[in-house]
This record gives sequence, structure tokens and C-alpha cells, in this order.
Amino acid sequence: MAGETLSTEAIVLSVRPWSRTSHIVSWLTRDAGRVTTVVKGAVRPKSAFLGQYDLFYTCELVYYARQRAGMWIPREISPIERRDALRGRWRETSLAAYAAAFAGELAPPDASSSEWFGLLSRHLDSLCAGTRSMTPDEALLALARFETSALGLAGLAPDFRNADGDGSDMDFAIDSGRPGRGTRTVKISRRAAAVVSGADHSPRPAAVRDALRFLGVFITYHLERPAAPRRSLVDLLCSVF
Repeated sequence: MAGETLSTEAIVLSVRPWSRTSHIVSWLTRDAGRVTTVVKGAVRPKSAFLGQYDLFYTCELVYYARQRAGMWIPREISPIERRDALRGRWRETSLAAYAAAFAGELAPPDASSSEWFGLLSRHLDSLCAGTRSMTPDEALLALARFETSALGLAGLAPDFRNADGDGSDMDFAIDSGRPGRGTRTVKISRRAAAVVSGADHSPRPAAVRDALRFLGVFITYHLERPAAPRRSLVDLLCSVF
């Protein structure tokens, strides 16, 4: 039916202009993966949508079940969690933007996207916690934890179960995702491996940096994501202004 609507919780991934008064908004929904809507008249002074959504908000999204030009038309948008802390902490905002893009790309377009919705929601909430901005080391650890959790959801978590127990660095076959040698082999320290596997809950900063170098190679290889934007993010998180 033309007037039938769907309702779900959704996190705002991106907002961009569509006309002088309208927006195209991408969402990660709890029930349907990534959804793109056209919010007509969004910035008009009397719009019912004005102030109801922004980057990283979680909202109750009600939209018409019939697409137009591959996009959905919202009927109602109501904010549930605004995450205002992300407006004034640049490290946290940078991490949020990276996580939103990552989850938006990998979340499946069906009800199983609820796990990705939950992961992104928890990550954004954790970035808002506390009363001060993150230090560089805290931000790098948050990035490593998000990426390892995301790889686990994608079924691509590196497998360290059969690693031997000595204290030296190990060879890791990126192509097979296991310790050993392969067509793409890298070295990883035991402490960094413990960060990636989640075995070290209070890792040293040096181990986190080693883990992030490993994760960068692993993600570039398996997900074919460009390495340069992620390197820029890591450099930014390490910056002190």
C-alpha cells in the first residue's frame, strides 16, 4: 500500500545536501542494514524534521515502505540519543566518523544488521563517556578495539589460537588469517597479538601501536579498503594541538 510505513531505530551515518532545503541522510538501521532517505524541506524554518537528526544521532525512523529513485522518504524522525559530546571532542569525532563508515559498508542489508547496529551504538556511546577528551593512547586503543570487534562480526577475526608460546615475535600469514608463513606474511609481537585477540585488557601503548600496524595490513588485504585514509586517522589521533 502507498501509505504503508516501516519503523526502526537508526544511527545517522552521513548527511549531505540534496537541494537548498533538503538533505540526503544515510542511516544504519537495526533491522534493514544501511538505508538512504531524502528528507525534503529539512532546513526550512517550520520543518518538522528541523533539529531531529544529525551525525551519530540514534533516532526512531519511520519511513514509507515504497522507494523513490532508490531512496526512502521519511515520515517521522525522533531523536533517541543525540551524543552531544561528539560535537566538542575532535579525537572522538574522528573515531566516530571512521566507525560509522566502516559499519555502514559492512553491515548486511537485512535483520542480521542488528549486530552491527549494536556494535556501532556501543562504540559511539563509549566515545561519549567521561568528562574530558581522550588522550592519544586512549584513542588508539579505542580504534583497535572497534576494529577487532568489527572483524569478528565480519567473520574475519585473525586466529591466534595455534600460536606457540615462546616470547619472540611470530610470523603471521595475512592471507590465511593464522600464525605461520603464507603468500603475505608479517611479523607481530606477542603483546600486539594479545591486543588483537582481546586477551590483554590493559595493554601497553607500544603494544596497541603494534596491533594497529598489524590490523592496518590485515584490513587492507581482506576488505580491500584503501590504506591512506586509515593512516591519516592514526596520525591525527596521535597529534597534539
